Amino acid sequence: MRKKVISVLILFLYLAGVVIFALPDLNSLRHTAAVREVTETFGEKARGSEGEPASDLAELRQQMETYNKEIYEERQAGLTDPWAYESEGVDLTEYGLEENVAAVITIPAMDVELPVYLGATQENMAKGAVQLGQTSMPVGGENTNCVIAAHRGYRGIPMFRDIELLKPGDEITVENLWETLTYRVTEIRILYPSDIGEVLIQDGKDMITLLTCHPYTQHSRRYAVFCEREGQIPDSAKDASVSWQVREAAAAEDGEEFETERLLRKGGYLLLIVTGAAIAGNFCLRRRKQHGKPGRKRNRKPTS
Repeated sequence: MRKKVISVLILFLYLAGVVIFALPDLNSLRHTAAVREVTETFGEKARGSEGEPASDLAELRQQMETYNKEIYEERQAGLTDPWAYESEGVDLTEYGLEENVAAVITIPAMDVELPVYLGATQENMAKGAVQLGQTSMPVGGENTNCVIAAHRGYRGIPMFRDIELLKPGDEITVENLWETLTYRVTEIRILYPSDIGEVLIQDGKDMITLLTCHPYTQHSRRYAVFCEREGQIPDSAKDASVSWQVREAAAAEDGEEFETERLLRKGGYLLLIVTGAAIAGNFCLRRRKQHGKPGRKRNRKPTS
């Protein structure tokens, strides 16, 4: 009886270990399914029943464009502290957008598609990418810069973890409720959290800026990818060679962290497989012993 209790306890601890170790991958699968559902719902709202944007959203677009114009004219004076990033600017629930999703960003080089929520609250950042409050709404236009931030990996969910894969010239699309905007990476920089001035609207430009933590697993700096609207990038665009050097230096800084994490996860899964096989083998061996056929008894000669 005691051996049976010990065996059950070992099996329970093993299964608990498998669940805990695999939790990041399970989170990633769950998030992928949730993102697919949110983006499909968003696409249906954007296209409307007849493939055209819903007519009741015209007022929302006007409100977003007005917001963009106001923060530009005020030189984004509302960016007085990091808490300003959490402000929504526009209440999407008034237009039936209960999920608070303003756009969907697609980054082919990173194999990433994420909903973009308004306001960098902790709740929104746990679900996907966010538009930082007091930066432009994701509708494009002259004198705009929509700063889109996401975690550098969150509980196993990649999000912007692989941002260093982006290089000058790479394409990024932002699908809002009315159209799909295409941008190209023009510059990459490493910033400090206090460098608010580096992500402000630039006169005459239509931009998005991707922002996440750097180095990987740390929060001391920010990795910023600046992108300009396709067809509007001047010949005098930022020197791509400088951005390439920044990217390569950042990748080298994070390379060891990525490799260590990859090896630990591979080693962990291998250990779980070997341990599971050993437990299963031991269980089968014990079952054989318990249900095995008894050996034949030798015939003994009667003694006189």
